[in-house]
Amino acid sequence: MKRKTRDRTKFDLLHAIDHFAREQGIHIRKPTAVQAVFDELRRQFAAKQVNDIFFHGHRVETLFAYVAASLGKCRVIKAEDAGELYSSLEALRVPDFRIVMTDGCQIMVEVKNCHTADPSRPYEFDASYLDGLRAYADVFGAQLFVAIYWSRAKQWTLLAPEDLENLEGPGGAGISMLNAMQRSRMTLLGDRMIGTIPLLALRLVGSPDSGHAGEREGEFLFRTASAELYCGNVLITDPTEQQIAWFLMNNGRWHVTDSEAEFDGERLIAARLVMTPIERANPEQDFEIVGRLSELIARQFDDATTLEGEITNISPRSDPSSFGVAIPENFKGTALRLWQFDLQPSGSRPASPPLQIRED
Repeated sequence: MKRKTRDRTKFDLLHAIDHFAREQGIHIRKPTAVQAVFDELRRQFAAKQVNDIFFHGHRVETLFAYVAASLGKCRVIKAEDAGELYSSLEALRVPDFRIVMTDGCQIMVEVKNCHTADPSRPYEFDASYLDGLRAYADVFGAQLFVAIYWSRAKQWTLLAPEDLENLEGPGGAGISMLNAMQRSRMTLLGDRMIGTIPLLALRLVGSPDSGHAGEREGEFLFRTASAELYCGNVLITDPTEQQIAWFLMNNGRWHVTDSEAEFDGERLIAARLVMTPIERANPEQDFEIVGRLSELIARQFDDATTLEGEITNISPRSDPSSFGVAIPENFKGTALRLWQFDLQPSGSRPASPPLQIRED
């Protein structure tokens, strides 16, 4: 999926300037307005630049769009809360996104970021806030969903309002990460949990004229001639399987647990980087979970928009088409053996019409 953008210098910037000029009663076409407008825009941006919550919130909105675009079940994703809204209804609140699914169904999604360290602590919603979002979705005949990013765990959940729990106090409704994971409907977007043989490895093979000892002890002059990927002890030769394996290695939960040097006599002929789970969660099974697709894409997005934990950009330079990896739903692999789990929500009522959930 490609990102389609307008010329922001013509449209978004102009509307931002017009909004300020309108509020201040400034004649937008007068030359004297230029300095006043840009001084105010500079002041506002400087104030927001130190606001971590503001930047994290907007970055997570873009992250959701990239995740949804990369999972394969969305045809169009539109930022719904951009531009002016004219309405005779007072209580409307515009959700972040309108999504047209591949089956033609339309949904509205409000995106939230939760950074709590306590997975049992509920993320709360004001009742009137939810009512306004639902009223907007109802006007357009679409089902409302709330996407919550539990940023410490890098987990996405997608919830209908009826999945939320009634809370005592002013919040009105909310849900903990633990309950949200059980009720999540991310499968609607194409999210799946991926597992494979609990060893993925990259083997760098040296050229015949390299690998000899250098001047310093323990130093070898090594020139890479080729690279090989392995699942378990099996060489991956299929290009699709290689692409999937490389994506899992770069963005999955597993860590580098070993690095091996291979010698022919005193010459270094290859180096091997081994990735495995920190511990086996399913020692009785042939596979271990590498992560959810949405989780892996979130890590990929982090690499593109942060540096040493600090936000560098709200959105990446690359299109969503360069994120994620295409894994057919029925794909099992030959050398790269995959297990795919389509996690269905539990403990929640069915989503209300007009959403139609198709069972293949």
